[in-house]
Amino acid sequence: DGKDGVQGHGKCDYETVFTNAKAGMDNVDKDYVRDMVYEMSKNSKFFVNEQQKNQQSDERNKRLKARVEALTQAELNSACQIADRFIDSEDDGRDLSRTFVHVDMDAFFAGIEILKNPDLANVPFGTGSLAMLSTANYEARKYGVRSAMPGFIAKELCRKPSPRSNLKPAELLFVGNYRHGEYSHVSKQIMKVLEGFDPHIKRAGIDEAYLDVTDYMKKHDMTPTQVADKIRSTVENTTVTFLQHPTPAAGLTCSCGVAPNRRLAKICSDIRKPNGHYILPPSRDAILHFVSTLPIRKVNGIGRVSERMLQHVYGVTQCGQLLEHRAAICASLRPLTWKWLMGVGLGL
Repeated sequence: DGKDGVQGHGKCDYETVFTNAKAGMDNVDKDYVRDMVYEMSKNSKFFVNEQQKNQQSDERNKRLKARVEALTQAELNSACQIADRFIDSEDDGRDLSRTFVHVDMDAFFAGIEILKNPDLANVPFGTGSLAMLSTANYEARKYGVRSAMPGFIAKELCRKPSPRSNLKPAELLFVGNYRHGEYSHVSKQIMKVLEGFDPHIKRAGIDEAYLDVTDYMKKHDMTPTQVADKIRSTVENTTVTFLQHPTPAAGLTCSCGVAPNRRLAKICSDIRKPNGHYILPPSRDAILHFVSTLPIRKVNGIGRVSERMLQHVYGVTQCGQLLEHRAAICASLRPLTWKWLMGVGLGL
């Protein structure tokens, strides 16, 4: 049916725009949410623009796939040798001596609003407006609501939950109207606390940061588990204090990912959300096993466009497959790109 223009794959494409799962959305009926978002958006200018961009991306992918399919065996063999030399060199230089923690606040804006008004804890709500949500609490995420989603769609998802779920219809509340000044103040206080674990903290946004805790662990004779627990408890206890919340042990929570490099630490911080931590041991075998089945979209730097390209051109959906398809990838992409992808496949 071509009556909707270029949307033969429209619903699938829209799934990656608004319903790419965040923490707390594992049990969401993704097909239902995708269809609801599609039906409420398909006549909008944004949707048409997204469809046009998808069509352009598909055309580029078709041309790239044609080039890949035209590669001779000799070209593939040569590219494989080049890739193997690079992979061996990178693997030999693998540094497992440092311990990094990615600290990611749990539904940060929503958490602040709950501390200000505890009655919000068990109802779906978001910060932002009918035009766009800046965040959604975990109750709202059960309905498929997430940040960057238009508020009017989010309200409808809560009013009409999937019949295949056990959710009851609810009214999504809008709070805060994105009080950025207040959120920024809280963020600065948290970052100041985290500097106690690493004075050279690398901030990655208002609600996340990277810490190199190697020296801290040595100084205090701590294990990765102990330092992750210490970070989480320190953040929670500190936010109770400076937000002057009346209930002890009810501060903001965060999740931590611990790994031998920042990229892996960020991926790991999402695994035990909310209010948990995941530790990836500093072992080559453990890392390669971890990334072998890791969905490529989980990697920071691989977005919707890159994901579509890797899937449609090379059949790659998991990070381990990047190494399996190294010959074709090396032969058809720019050196900077294929080398970066090989690093992803190695877990570097």
